[in-house]
Amino acid sequence: MCLLMHLTVAVPLLVSALPIPRLTCDCVYKGQIFAHGLLGLMLTVWPSCLLAWTVEGDFHELHSFMQSYVGVFHLAIAASIFYHGPGKQGRSFIFARLLSAFFCLFTRLFAAYHLSEKSTRGLLISAEFLTSSLILDGAWLAAEIARFIREEETSDERLTALCAETTRYAEGKTSPYLMNALYADAAMAFCYALFHFAFPQNILKLVIKPSLDLDSHHYMWCRVFGALWLTPAVGSLIAVHAPPAFQLTHLLQRLVVQVGIFVLHVYGHWIINVFSPNHITAFMIAGFFMSFHISTFYRYKKAFAAENDTAYSAILSIRSSEVQHLCPSGDQENEINAECSRGQMYVKAEPSHSNHMFTTTFQPPGSFYIEGIPVRDRFIRNILFRMSDAQAQAEELEVIEAIYPNYFNLMEVNKVSLRFDDKIRLDVVLPPDYPSQSPPKYTLSCPQLLIGQRNRLSALLDESYLENIGSPILYAWIMVITEFLQELEQDPAAESSFDTSPDSLDDTSFSSIPDEVAVERPSTTDRPRILTGEIFSDRKSTFQAHIARVNSREEVQRVLSVLKSNNKIARATHNIYAYRVRAEKDGQNFQMDDCFDDGEHGASPKMMQILQTMKANGLIVVVSRWYGGIHLGPDRFRIINNLTREIVTQNPDCWFAD
Repeated sequence: MCLLMHLTVAVPLLVSALPIPRLTCDCVYKGQIFAHGLLGLMLTVWPSCLLAWTVEGDFHELHSFMQSYVGVFHLAIAASIFYHGPGKQGRSFIFARLLSAFFCLFTRLFAAYHLSEKSTRGLLISAEFLTSSLILDGAWLAAEIARFIREEETSDERLTALCAETTRYAEGKTSPYLMNALYADAAMAFCYALFHFAFPQNILKLVIKPSLDLDSHHYMWCRVFGALWLTPAVGSLIAVHAPPAFQLTHLLQRLVVQVGIFVLHVYGHWIINVFSPNHITAFMIAGFFMSFHISTFYRYKKAFAAENDTAYSAILSIRSSEVQHLCPSGDQENEINAECSRGQMYVKAEPSHSNHMFTTTFQPPGSFYIEGIPVRDRFIRNILFRMSDAQAQAEELEVIEAIYPNYFNLMEVNKVSLRFDDKIRLDVVLPPDYPSQSPPKYTLSCPQLLIGQRNRLSALLDESYLENIGSPILYAWIMVITEFLQELEQDPAAESSFDTSPDSLDDTSFSSIPDEVAVERPSTTDRPRILTGEIFSDRKSTFQAHIARVNSREEVQRVLSVLKSNNKIARATHNIYAYRVRAEKDGQNFQMDDCFDDGEHGASPKMMQILQTMKANGLIVVVSRWYGGIHLGPDRFRIINNLTREIVTQNPDCWFAD
């Protein structure tokens, strides 16, 4: 019976750690919980059933009671694994358990060597003691070693964890109270481990009644108790810099241990009456320690849950069609939540309960962008819609094909050809680790260009990549080539210098466009007077506002025609405009207000609202944006609104008040 109980504990421990192909993550997770939970329950409630065959003679009450303290730690380990859920448990926390398993086995092997008929006092060990030690503690140690070796941590995971920790510090979301509490807990746990492992005789003689005879088995289990304290001691040091989910799991483990120890103190002092009056000191320390961990756990859990409420509600509202590949079993709620808790979400989400759109951007793995949510919002820290390189490539190619269908030709999954009016052909091969690590490999075919022009274009492409290392580059390369061709049309002999940066605005440069845009027209008498504001740049996107006085829709079209006759303005990603005109027809005045987004959805109505609020009439305001490859989110609307307000305020002669 005892051997069967030993094997019932040892087999799930070993199986859960071995690389068995058909063994699912859920089976490993449940096997650990079952093994540690059963071992802890047997040691706490019925230790004689598990260890009676290891001794010659009967266990008395003190022997059973001593082993209950050991069982509490295994129950705590089972509870923490259950709370954490399937998935990686962290190599550092596995190492903490490995240390405890090693010292537990060492203690029992040391006892098996020294506890002989001549040296022991009170209780003799049986021949099965060594077998029991190897099956229980040996299997635990072997399982933790195997798990430690298998729990690999990639450089991307380490970098992501470091970035997340840095973000928490930068955003002021760390808790000095928790850090100090963990440091204090680690110091106390190390003291417990040292005193119980090195001085078991002194500890037990101080708290156990003198009338109860202490033997070597009592001292051995006291040392095992001390060895198990290494798990919380090392774990608390590690948890200081661990992710919030791991910190919460560790705090739960500590809470279970302290509550269990306090309950056993009460049971031993008042129920079975094995402690001396000196035990009141240990009892008070245990009570203080328990209240300390209850306070720490629930205080941190409350803050952690508050941060995850928004994240969880948004996850559950993701359209099922978008996450079907993540949830083949159909249990989408549980599977999505589990994936998110491990930081492994790779989805594009659109919550149905909100007007906010959540979209991943073309950034290296681990980065994300959420439109409509402030950067400091707690939602961002708890949902990382992580994008792998393969997914980043697929998203980039999809967008490039949508924006430039005439240029784009997908030859293979990772190979694309970009053609520019049969003059330039750019063949690009995307490596597996693009864009996070490696640059794309390109072949430039341009037989109509001179050697100097070809070299110049190649240098511009290389320079553009160096300015955007780690980010998708195809869009930037298309902009470089199109601007290069525009400059070439204006100056066919140009070979050496082309200003391709969107920081200026004349025939070759954005910065020197005159206040009054001059273009060739058949008649200059009809040419409207257009004033241009200052250039504003933010994260590689460039904005510039233009204003003109208009009295009819025909004049509005003339202003737009004049602006777009400038090559730079015509090549802007968006030319958003809004105008207000008061016209007269059949002797009646009527108001004509209109606006156009030009692809920047939602921007022009905001411009119109500003014009109406300022009661500005008889004018058109155009804001040009040259997109630089980085999403600005809601900031782009703020910039467009500010530029609109400034150019209207600075040019009162271009409009009249309602």
